[in-house]
Amino acid sequence: LTLSQVKDVADSIFKVSNIAEIIEMLSFFNDLGVVVFLKSLHSLSQLIVVNPQWIVDALSLVIRDFELHTVDIDMELIERSGLKEEYLRLVENGTASRDILEHFWRNEKSEAIEFLIEFLLQSALMSVWKFEGHNLYVIPSLTRTDAVDAPTLTQMHKGTCLFDFNSNLPNGLFERLICLCIDQSSKHKESPQPTVCQTWSKIWFGGDSFMLLRVYRDDDYIEMSLNHNATKNPKVASSAVR
Repeated sequence: LTLSQVKDVADSIFKVSNIAEIIEMLSFFNDLGVVVFLKSLHSLSQLIVVNPQWIVDALSLVIRDFELHTVDIDMELIERSGLKEEYLRLVENGTASRDILEHFWRNEKSEAIEFLIEFLLQSALMSVWKFEGHNLYVIPSLTRTDAVDAPTLTQMHKGTCLFDFNSNLPNGLFERLICLCIDQSSKHKESPQPTVCQTWSKIWFGGDSFMLLRVYRDDDYIEMSLNHNATKNPKVASSAVR
């Protein structure tokens, strides 16, 4: 439902027309898990999802373990649709085209697809990937392997900080951090394509400044290192941790 529709229902049935009271009501229902109302996200604040399970079901079509959950994947349909290469790219390195997302959500209306894409972007579960002429999305949680070895710390003239979570590293935090950094990287036109792996990522902020992110899940900490050029640039350093 749109916020306008909710206002009409509240006014016609419950005689509540004060928008502040309606938003407070929706926020309360959101906290209870009855609806999804994202008032803090401007691009999504005008929509209310009255069936939260719908979001879970829709996102799980894309964010899943493709080796374990394959029952509902129709490879014949994917191949007939000319999407085999895009499907494999999603499964192997977590990059998704708009076409493959629309395929998984082919039973949804266009407005619902727009909502789901924006929800993934605003939740930092996915990021826009427009490096080296690509027009894709990247979902770091789908990256399955470390294709190449991470640069060693001795190869970097850097500043390093550690985020120690004391045996309680939140699930998905590292992947969200990658999304946020990629968003910042894309604002620098000279940025080369990032390297996104399962346990580390190298993300550029312009042509000569980069950051290395590594997660140590067994020890529950994340390490962030900036190369020498990045540490000399306050704007780069601040954008990397913003």
